[in-house]
Amino acid sequence: MKKISLILVLGFIVLHVTSTPASATSEPIYTSRDIEILRSRAEQGDTVSQYYLGYAYANGKIVAKDEREAVRWYRQAAQQGHAEAARRLQEIESSQRTSAGKPADNVSVANAFPAMKPQSAANIFEKVWQSVVVVYNGNGHGSGVVIQPNVVATNCHVVNQGSSIVVHKSVNRRADRNSVFHAAMRHVDQERDICLLNVNGLQGIPATVRRYNTIRVGERVYALGAPYGYNLSISEGIVSQLRTDSNNSWIQTDAAISPGSSGGGLFDGDGNLIGIMTVKISDESVEGIGFAIPADLVLRQ
Repeated sequence: MKKISLILVLGFIVLHVTSTPASATSEPIYTSRDIEILRSRAEQGDTVSQYYLGYAYANGKIVAKDEREAVRWYRQAAQQGHAEAARRLQEIESSQRTSAGKPADNVSVANAFPAMKPQSAANIFEKVWQSVVVVYNGNGHGSGVVIQPNVVATNCHVVNQGSSIVVHKSVNRRADRNSVFHAAMRHVDQERDICLLNVNGLQGIPATVRRYNTIRVGERVYALGAPYGYNLSISEGIVSQLRTDSNNSWIQTDAAISPGSSGGGLFDGDGNLIGIMTVKISDESVEGIGFAIPADLVLRQ
């Protein structure tokens, strides 16, 4: 974990966030095996899997394009509070009404699918632990988040200067040291401290990403990572501030971020990924100041 002054933090992340949905610029990459896994988990009620299976049917990814199946899986995910599934479902149904000569439905997604009450830390952990992994570089370790099938996002300072990069996924809510997956660098952005890894065969569940411009100060958030090499741990806090100027955006939080948690996920009260944890200010006079890179920026890499 980096120890830096507030001044350095303010110049640390240089990025540009637009209001364009992340899904418009970055699409999941599926294999036949991914579809089998998604279908099995979706049928067991996993919300994230229901969303991605709906996406596969809506866009003809591996499976044949099938709007009816897309609606089915989007609706199941939306009924469990998945905001992006609700948005996509509304788009399909609005298009169907227009094609049938009926007026488009202008009811907002928020009204059509009322937001669920904030979930407990225990529920959030159960919902997202399969999306978070431990990343080793041969000299040390950090955390990472599955953002697409077989693609992990982490911090570059987690994987820099390592002789090799391996990923351990979690099994039964614990980091499994026997589940070793070798990783290859997919994308490097040292300036923003964002590195993407290709991890063939990982089969983790991709996190559902929420757009930065929908986050509000004061929201309850949860940080999930592997501090000090321990098993996955969750800490709770709030969005303390959204730091944005003409070119820079990041999420400030008071959720505990410990060494080893860098690269882990910052999730909202519905289990959506809002950020990749990156730095914490460590000073005797400072307490509870950590920063995360907006997750939708990471998807656009």
